[in-house]
Amino acid sequence: MAIRLYAQLLRKPQIQIAVIAAFVSGLMVGLPLAVVLMVQRETGSFASAGAVSAAVAIAAAVLGPLRGRAVDRRGQGILPGFAILSALALVALVLATESEAPLGALIVLGAMAGAATAPVLPSLRNLWIDLVDDARQLPAAYGLHAVLLEAFFIGGPLIAGGLIAVGSPAFAVLALAACELVGVVSFALMPASRGWRGAPSNAGRAGALASAGVVTLVLIDVPYGAMFGALDVAVPAFATARGAAAAAGPILAALALGSMIGGLAFGARAAGPGDRGRRNLVLLATVTLLIAPAMFAESLAALGVIMAVAGLAVAPLTALFFGLIDDIAPVGTTTEAASWITTAYTAGFALGTAGGGVVVDHLGTTEAFAAAAAFALVATAICAVRRRSLPAAA
Repeated sequence: MAIRLYAQLLRKPQIQIAVIAAFVSGLMVGLPLAVVLMVQRETGSFASAGAVSAAVAIAAAVLGPLRGRAVDRRGQGILPGFAILSALALVALVLATESEAPLGALIVLGAMAGAATAPVLPSLRNLWIDLVDDARQLPAAYGLHAVLLEAFFIGGPLIAGGLIAVGSPAFAVLALAACELVGVVSFALMPASRGWRGAPSNAGRAGALASAGVVTLVLIDVPYGAMFGALDVAVPAFATARGAAAAAGPILAALALGSMIGGLAFGARAAGPGDRGRRNLVLLATVTLLIAPAMFAESLAALGVIMAVAGLAVAPLTALFFGLIDDIAPVGTTTEAASWITTAYTAGFALGTAGGGVVVDHLGTTEAFAAAAAFALVATAICAVRRRSLPAAA
């Protein structure tokens, strides 16, 4: 059923363009892997590499809601400007890294790149109501959005790993920056994107955060993002320690592949009745239990299998988050709400990469994987405490 609905959506030319453009720009999810390995190669320290990668994520997180609010007010035509600034900053980061510039300079350039990250995913989410034939297709559209996100996490690490293998981490950074620029410009040129305007908001200064439900998703996404941040350092360190740094890409892609499979399976039941707060709680607990065995992995193949299995619960959770935004965000703040959730995830991701780098350098990869599982457990606990702030109707 879900696959049939996805196929119907993908037959529409406008949706095909939107998905392809978003996918190309979304390959930037492979950037942390490339940045970590690029900086580590020049400095010899995973802690330094994690700090630069964290700078990219922190800057993106801090300014994310402001970028989302700007898109709400001025339209999606401003997206290419963000992409151009981000690409220029990444070029400067590569040049500075290879010139052995001080760590502080690398952190500043990384922050500049993150600050200009174009909010394509929140923007795409707001186009679905115009792209589908009727509102009954929206659950399938949000499911497709979640699967598309996982496609980013498959394509990004795989392509980053391939670029690293045939070229270098620096080459991978430049290539991914080019993908973002091309994808964002193509996305912004679509008629649906050019014509989109946000509704007037009466939410006040608090904006999307006036909603208790939005606050709950934000609080959950900080430790949830930290789990992925820790994994993005622990996996490359695990692979590097075994003399196969480029294998980190396929291993991280295995996590996304498992998530895509889980999302397709979940899509068949996503429109059914049920308590979505409880579903979030169950899925978060499942992620925690499935990621914990990574602590005991002894080979690259074993770690890849563990990542794939753990990913089965990720896309279903993402689809639930997307479906909740329309119900919990104040009128006129849906882009901002999506940006706050993305910001929380990115901030958590930064915490995870920075902390994961320190843990790897001083303790080891086993402890870094344990930290990832601990972050997932914290997210589960927050969902349990604040579950009633999420609407029960599916």
